[in-house]
Amino acid sequence: MPHPSQGESDGARIQRRAIVFIAVVLGLVAMERFEDFLIPTTIGAFLALILTPVVHRLERGGVPRALAAAGVVLTTLVLLGGAIYAALPTYDDYVERLPEIARDVERKLAPLQERAEDAGLIERQPGAAPGGAAMAGEGEGSALPQPVRSFYTDMVMDAPAMLGNFLFIVFLTFFAIYDRRRLMRAALATQSSFRDRAWIFRILQRVRWDVARYLLTVTIINSGLGLATGLSFWAVGMPNPVLWGTAMGLLNFIPYLGAAFMNVATFAVAFVHFPTLALAVLPVAILLTLNLIEGQIITPMVVGTQVVRGVLPVFLSVAFGAWLWGPAGAVLAPPALIVAQTVLRSRREERRW
Repeated sequence: MPHPSQGESDGARIQRRAIVFIAVVLGLVAMERFEDFLIPTTIGAFLALILTPVVHRLERGGVPRALAAAGVVLTTLVLLGGAIYAALPTYDDYVERLPEIARDVERKLAPLQERAEDAGLIERQPGAAPGGAAMAGEGEGSALPQPVRSFYTDMVMDAPAMLGNFLFIVFLTFFAIYDRRRLMRAALATQSSFRDRAWIFRILQRVRWDVARYLLTVTIINSGLGLATGLSFWAVGMPNPVLWGTAMGLLNFIPYLGAAFMNVATFAVAFVHFPTLALAVLPVAILLTLNLIEGQIITPMVVGTQVVRGVLPVFLSVAFGAWLWGPAGAVLAPPALIVAQTVLRSRREERRW
């Protein structure tokens, strides 16, 4: 017969787990419901973590706090905005040329379709002659719908919402950096005992250091990867190398999925641009080589394995973030995973003591 205290402890444990489960479900519902506010807030918080070490070094050099924070934030915006602005014209050119690209793809796939039809792998459409796909592409391709609006038109129509989120992220990043000491004191004030305050202080310091080190290092690595991609694509004659370099630098913030998307998109464009399949595979081979060097040599050597532990947790976090918040969630998933792993690791170390 179990002791009454044991039954009570088991019941309290079950009740606590039930409360945690309900809290997690309610948290997920709230994250999905208020994503328009939470996504820019999370972006601003992580940007503040990235830029805080730089601002701290400037302050130690005698630069006033407000000037250092404003200068670092504005410099980051100028660099990021310049890269995006340089890639926008080529992106819009791709959108305008979509019908032409579709006709080129159909024309190049026509011989493969004819061979597959002759081998009986696919059924030939009634009334279609061998190579009919190519002839249909010439007749029907001109009837493909033209883009109604350009990329710039879409940007103008979405400008109010984009401008609001942009300004919110900028000011949140600035104030989070400027008031970081006051925020730290406010977090410590939530605990009553000295031991709890010391634990919170260690947790926040470790989270800030781990996340800032990861994000700042990965930002530098991705910038170098984007530059290497652009130069390599320019060397082999790939069209619009600036766009590809910018896209690689940005998409590599999404582990695994970003590189996979880039390889598929690179092969699709190279298949249309180059006359032979061997030349079309060359940019993909270059991109795979750069991804291999970055993912297996540079990032583990520079970032290390102590910040992010395990390939499976990273992949699951990216998939979950993409499911919850789309591309923004996929980008924010790795730093969020670092926060969770850092807190759990600190709790385990605290229990050992």
